[in-house]
Amino acid sequence: MKKILLVGLLFLSGCSANLNQQFATGYGLNTVTRNLTTDALNANKLSYADGLRIYTIQNNTRSALDAAWNIRTVYADSSKSQVSKANSALTSILTQLEKLGVK
Repeated sequence: MKKILLVGLLFLSGCSANLNQQFATGYGLNTVTRNLTTDALNANKLSYADGLRIYTIQNNTRSALDAAWNIRTVYADSSKSQVSKANSALTSILTQLEKLGVK
């Protein structure tokens, strides 16, 4: 189930033309990476220190998404750029977790 959700989110992150879709993708990616990080920690596939680093990145991307959401109507271009950067960071985390065999 997680794999199907992951594939769908990655597809959306690559082709989202609508800013609201990009936000939905970002929040979804954040949730999926948080759940997979927890799974990796529980399966001892990820060190505690690495898990903390990932959780910090996830918290920062969540804050960036929230900030971008708050400015979207006034600064749409900045908002879109911020969402794109957050989605890119989260996609990178997902790629690394997948290399560890976390599903």
